[in-house]
Amino acid sequence: MKDDLREEEPELDRAEAELRRAQVNEDLGEPECYYFEEYEAPRMNPSVVAAHKRIGLLQKFNKWQGKAMRKMQKSMDKMVSKIKSLEKKVSGSSARRRRHP
Repeated sequence: MKDDLREEEPELDRAEAELRRAQVNEDLGEPECYYFEEYEAPRMNPSVVAAHKRIGLLQKFNKWQGKAMRKMQKSMDKMVSKIKSLEKKVSGSSARRRRHP
């Protein structure tokens, strides 16, 4: 019941909050002129919120995909170098056999 009254009377909540802040400020010795009301940003349009969420998900996916591509590229580079070194070994050993029949 008390919560219902608070929802209907936001001015009362604001006044109580100011009173509490004034008491705290008096305890701290701070002058009232340095008190600023807390900024409450306007609510965003639901479609804008959904768009931001989707953009965030796309960015996360792209980051994951980039990491996977770099990892795959690294393993491919290692595999290519391994194949080239094996080809050199094979071509070197086959050249020796041809010279010495």
